Amino acid sequence: MSNPVFLQPNLDSIEFFEELKYPLHEEIILGRKKAKKGEVSLENGICFQSFFSDSGNLLQAAYRDFEKFFNAAGIKFRKNGYKIDITEVDDLEYEAYRVFVDKSKCVISSSSADGIRRGLVYLEDEILRAGGVFLKEGFIEKTPFLKTRIGRSALATGKNDLDEGVDFYHENYLNRVAHDGVNALWLPVAFEEIAESRIIPEYGTKRDGQIQKLREIVNRCFLYGIKIFLFCIEPKAFSADDPILRKYPELGGHRSGNRICFCPGSAISKQYLIEAVESIFKEVPLLGGIINITVGERTTICHNGGGIETNNCPRCSKRAPWETLADMLASMREGMQKYNPEAELISWPYNQPLIWGEKQTINAAAHLPEGTVLQHNFESPNHRIQLGKERHICDYWLSHIGPSDIFRKCASEAGKSGTSMFAKIQTACSHEIATVPYVPIPGSNYRKFRNMLDLGVSGVMLCWDFGFYPSMMTKAISELAFTPFPDNEEEFLNRLSELRWGRHAGKVAEAWKHFDKAYSFYPFSTVFAYYGPLHTAPVIPLMLKPEDKPLSPNWVVSKKQYCEKDENYPPSGDRIGECLTYTHTAKEAIILLEKMLKTWERGTKILDEIISGAPDIAEYLHREIGIAQALKIQIESSLDYFKFYEMREKLPFLPDKEKHDLLRRMKEIMEREIELSNLLISLCKMDSRLGFNAEACGYKYFIELLEWRIKQLGEVIENDFPEVEQEIKDHKLLFPAYTGQKPAGQMYECVKFSKAPEMNGIVTGKSWEQLEKAYCSNDILYSGFGKFAEVHDSCSTRRDTWWKAGYTDDHLYFGIYCRESSMDSIKAKFKDRQIKDMWLENLVEVCIEPKRLWPYYKLLANPKGARHQVKLTNQRNYQWQCSAWRGENYWSAILRIPIKLLQKEGFNGKTLRINAGRVKPCPELGHKALLSHWKEIRPAENRLVFGTDNPENLGWLLFQS
Repeated sequence: MSNPVFLQPNLDSIEFFEELKYPLHEEIILGRKKAKKGEVSLENGICFQSFFSDSGNLLQAAYRDFEKFFNAAGIKFRKNGYKIDITEVDDLEYEAYRVFVDKSKCVISSSSADGIRRGLVYLEDEILRAGGVFLKEGFIEKTPFLKTRIGRSALATGKNDLDEGVDFYHENYLNRVAHDGVNALWLPVAFEEIAESRIIPEYGTKRDGQIQKLREIVNRCFLYGIKIFLFCIEPKAFSADDPILRKYPELGGHRSGNRICFCPGSAISKQYLIEAVESIFKEVPLLGGIINITVGERTTICHNGGGIETNNCPRCSKRAPWETLADMLASMREGMQKYNPEAELISWPYNQPLIWGEKQTINAAAHLPEGTVLQHNFESPNHRIQLGKERHICDYWLSHIGPSDIFRKCASEAGKSGTSMFAKIQTACSHEIATVPYVPIPGSNYRKFRNMLDLGVSGVMLCWDFGFYPSMMTKAISELAFTPFPDNEEEFLNRLSELRWGRHAGKVAEAWKHFDKAYSFYPFSTVFAYYGPLHTAPVIPLMLKPEDKPLSPNWVVSKKQYCEKDENYPPSGDRIGECLTYTHTAKEAIILLEKMLKTWERGTKILDEIISGAPDIAEYLHREIGIAQALKIQIESSLDYFKFYEMREKLPFLPDKEKHDLLRRMKEIMEREIELSNLLISLCKMDSRLGFNAEACGYKYFIELLEWRIKQLGEVIENDFPEVEQEIKDHKLLFPAYTGQKPAGQMYECVKFSKAPEMNGIVTGKSWEQLEKAYCSNDILYSGFGKFAEVHDSCSTRRDTWWKAGYTDDHLYFGIYCRESSMDSIKAKFKDRQIKDMWLENLVEVCIEPKRLWPYYKLLANPKGARHQVKLTNQRNYQWQCSAWRGENYWSAILRIPIKLLQKEGFNGKTLRINAGRVKPCPELGHKALLSHWKEIRPAENRLVFGTDNPENLGWLLFQS
């Protein structure tokens, strides 16, 4: 069946965006009519008086909200009503507040307008918890330990926040965010568009309009106690031919391919950074600060353009990496201070441990310039034992609490040097499952925030583009960011559930615990989060006949429409191993998802009982229950996905009787999947938030796509199952070309050695003579960043590279021969391109797919025998060997791979899908490299982790017995 042909839903008309603009207090349900002992009743009205000096009218929005809340609750404002007094004190920290309640009056005190704002929200929440117009007598004092709490507007839909006509900061939404305890939001900018500098006058291409829009947003948010932080990845690197570098070559530093890093160590570079930042804060001084990804994500400054050991900047290569980073931060900080000394410059070295290593990362934490803030991912990089094996993750996780060891060590070093430490987390949902507005596991947030308190963390970035939809997960911030911290998780969950669920609060808190436990069984693998089916399983087609189709990233949608001729990423296919990548087996994924589903169902059962016992609960509570039900469907459908394809892989190799039984069970899975897709359609009709991924700025599943998938499953049941059933009855081989029982396409016969060849790098000796040569005559040019070009015949290497393969009982051998011209003359010719040793930029490459549907990994070697493996697994040791030989006009290499290693990953001992080739630098053609392979390379759509790898690039290695 072809891919679906219809457009994404139009985001401009999505209901839930409009709902975020509704007044916050439209639905207040207060059913209790009688006060309890120790409570004050407000049924006779209130007398509200403010004695707080507010010359800037910063509390106007808060007072207006307070009035709306009491009007919605049916409480009148009367002169002789119960007194609620707002008073000013000078002995509290910024944003701290006190609330005193007795029979005569309630007093809210603070030294700041934002503290009063928090106190007013606290009072509203206490009335909601009471379920009636009552306040408990007593006294509380709250002080924020997380002083900066930064979210992202849930109204943002991929457009630029500063574009004309865009409004992601509606007043009612800002009021909602303020009630959740958030005091900052971030929005993205690019210096190229908004900054001004005499040094690079070409920048600031959209400055006038963006500055005006930014000022409007900042001023509006400020009235709700919300600051705006600019998010950027600056300063950006230059292309090698950028005219800016011809004018100011000192701006450039380390060279990586066709990119030249910005060098922050020169005087002119420092001046540019000061001017650029100053030009923004001069016009918008009320900005809260800047969040800058300082390592990772993009090429920016020297030491962020590749390995720190290979830095070739004439200045930075002689210095410690932290010194380069400190130069950049100090200059940016100086640009902020003149117009807002209180603004915070947050250095977020997103991928620093992966690029710099643990030692340099921790060292850098101790050397930030004065006044800057360090922010690291809270949970990662990290490892954990799951099903008896060590697993590794990076990025952001709700199922893993944190902190990581590196975060803990960096926090310690930052604290010693007086640097503030922030944490980057996801609050409502994460890459684990990002197609629901939130995952209802507030206990996870409780444990994260408690650990932040213990570590002395003073600020938190609460989300990326997604993960901050208003919900009980974000509301938890108002409880967890302040001290005294809730005594225990049980108390916290009950207080949180009381806000919306009234008499059902205890049951809901119990359901949350089951959901939290279920989420702990999430497969602990970053690639599983990126490509796994939990986001979209109910729209992933199930195919009885193997198609070998790749998986699609979960954070993007097709930019145009789903169809065969015009697509970026269609729905995921049957290559289940791409989301497991040798970190988990399919069996392990099934075990974990079975545990996850069983435990999640305990929670949904409780919520189902609430509906059956109280069908008249508010519509919005029905939708909250619907989110839990949708997640249950996504978990069950993901489990079916792995079960189905695990069965299909076994099917061709079973006795005929067992094939019939297995085929019947596979059909039952498909029939159940039709039921699940239909159930999800009914939930989508009730809740337009389902299926939406905020980072993708679109829907990963929606009604039309679910209907298409139901039709696809029906066609497979109607057409493919009877056909395969008949083939079994006729005793035919099932899927023989796919399984390798009768391989088709390009093949090489791998001969068994009578004696293992020497590991001397020479592939022309006696042991190799009996083997046939396989020429690498399929050429393609690679320009970097996933870009390829065809090769003209005049450039072709054709027969310059060939390989042979043989095996013993213990090892598989590849011998690769590379004819070479004079490398010294080529190096001299292209000296200006900073190629240190073009011999060492020559590589041979062997691609092996040890198990069908799993990613193929690459083994690479250079003329000195140095090895590199691109094997998507947590296994860090190299279990294969390599030797190399360099002759007068050629070089060769022998790769020896243990058969046991391949068998461990799934090799059947008879056939193996492989490719072999060569990667050769070719600056003379204006490209990064010339790729020459035995099997033609057809680059796939570029994907994170997998690049342009395509299963069609593999031929067959046939093992002669």
